[in-house]
Amino acid sequence: MVKRLCNQRDDCTYLGFAQQDIPLAPGVLARLWHPRGGVPYAVSYRAQKGAEATIREWLLDEQWSEEERSRIVLLQWGHVHIKGLFWYGDMMLIGPGCFEAQTDYEAERALYPDLGGVILEVTMAENGFVSDLNTLSWKRYRPVENDYRPVRHADLLEYEEVEPLFSIGGKV
Repeated sequence: MVKRLCNQRDDCTYLGFAQQDIPLAPGVLARLWHPRGGVPYAVSYRAQKGAEATIREWLLDEQWSEEERSRIVLLQWGHVHIKGLFWYGDMMLIGPGCFEAQTDYEAERALYPDLGGVILEVTMAENGFVSDLNTLSWKRYRPVENDYRPVRHADLLEYEEVEPLFSIGGKV
């Protein structure tokens, strides 16, 4: 779905399916991560495991000197269709939820997706760490039965104008 959206919009770029690091500032990255596996009982579990792996990867990367190494300060995870927002050390972990109603797979396992998305304002200190984070909006959406099936849902369109999806420093 994201690849298709990016093919239709000039302000979006498809970066891959499983993982991509996005530069926020020199030496500072945000990681977008789409892990495999089912929904864990604890909402934080998958994100914590991802953060641990990211830190381990950073520490073991002998390719770069200490000064050249980029630091991941934001880890946004997907796939498990749950939301969460918490710190793991100096790394902010963000699970924005999803845009797909409960599937048959989820219903069989008594899983309920968090429908929605989040708009955050992140302030970074001069040393590259996140010094402040504001949740500007945490949107929740109503489920539409079978919304994952290949049919048009014109009734879901709430706005005629489409805003840019992402900006850095006020620039789109």
